[in-house]
Amino acid sequence: MRKIEFIGSASGKLAISILIASSLLLAGCTRRGNNPVSSQQESVVQGEVNGQQGLAKSEEVAARNVPGSGGAISSNSTGVQGATVTLAEIQVDGSLKTVSAAPVKSDAEGQFSVKTNLDGVSDLVAVASQGSSEWEAIVSSEVRNGEAVDCQPLTDQTTVQSQAYSKIVADGKGNEVTPADLQLFITPVVAANIMGNSNAIAQVASALEAEAEVQSTAFSQFNITEAQLQTAATARQQAQASFESALYSADGDSAADDVALQTYYAATVGAYVSAGIPIQSLAEVEDASCSALTDNTQSLSAGISFSVAQSSALVRAALAGQAVLSEMQAGGATQAEISSTDSANSELLASLDLAVSSSQLSSAFQEFHSAIMEQLLDLDSSDSSAVSSADLQIEAAGGAGSVLSAALNSAATTGAIVQAYMTFYSSVSSLISGIGGLSSSQLDATAQILMIVDSNA
Repeated sequence: MRKIEFIGSASGKLAISILIASSLLLAGCTRRGNNPVSSQQESVVQGEVNGQQGLAKSEEVAARNVPGSGGAISSNSTGVQGATVTLAEIQVDGSLKTVSAAPVKSDAEGQFSVKTNLDGVSDLVAVASQGSSEWEAIVSSEVRNGEAVDCQPLTDQTTVQSQAYSKIVADGKGNEVTPADLQLFITPVVAANIMGNSNAIAQVASALEAEAEVQSTAFSQFNITEAQLQTAATARQQAQASFESALYSADGDSAADDVALQTYYAATVGAYVSAGIPIQSLAEVEDASCSALTDNTQSLSAGISFSVAQSSALVRAALAGQAVLSEMQAGGATQAEISSTDSANSELLASLDLAVSSSQLSSAFQEFHSAIMEQLLDLDSSDSSAVSSADLQIEAAGGAGSVLSAALNSAATTGAIVQAYMTFYSSVSSLISGIGGLSSSQLDATAQILMIVDSNA
């Protein structure tokens, strides 16, 4: 168990359709209804202890219609009765300090309602214990006196996420890596591989810190301002809190879990787009940052490193699919070309979700590249031979793609990773700008599409 410091109290659910669901309302898929308001002046957190039963078995994950089952609990799970539940606050050293008024017991369905005197504080941790077992979950919603907020069901997955976040806070990176990042990358499969392995959890946490550092550096290269990033961060935090509430309210309904997860993924992308960050830039930044994440987990066991690579591949693929679709539309693609591109996106996510090896992840992106190139050559029919030649040059030995791979293999710093990608993007842009048979909109779209599909292939 983790160290928890007590103080006195004054009052004794990759294929996901990230392209859809942005218009779905979380409140419309709940079963428990609205949060009750506390009749007292304490803040209330309500939730459910699901324990290990809330974690999808790794062999079942590929069959789920969610990338890596990136966050939804298994349906019809049974709660843990009689668990002792408290609320804690993460301290600067990563330890947990209990801040609940008093411990409570979960009921026959595993549900609980725990109070705290704290007001206006977010990212508390719900802690449940029973015998030698302990579970945790981050509460992203801001607690307020006289009000109740929801906590997502406590599972092995949420426990690993919480433990990783405590390590991140202890490293002074709590403002850079958020619970929303943990939700994207620490999927049930990742959690199943590192649960109970403190060293592995710490290394995954460090890898997420490197991912965030590369992301920040890359955003600056795309002239994204701090104000835009802060706006996106606030919206992501709100999406995370709504997601946690939706999972609690779904009460084990698998359809509601999946809708909540789809809506959450769409909302995280929407947070950046609403802040004025182009989807193309987001996809390219994510390519770079996910490289740092996977590189920093290569020394872990094959199972752990693959599960992290798969979760990051699904995030990259979802963004790449949206970005390519956007550029095809901007380039004047026909409805048939748009539909084929959309199908290629779905097939990519499904293939990544079913992958059981790194070679299968690579093959999925290569098949996506081939499918998108077929549509791009139709779009650029006025000079398709030049576009095809440019693509071959990028992929050839000594081309921009191989230069990128070599640079990433030797990159020793986050700055070097970002520089490798920026050099690649510049090389592709220069190569495409020399094609004379395309309109300006086709040139822009073609360059962006090749940057995305060739960096992943």
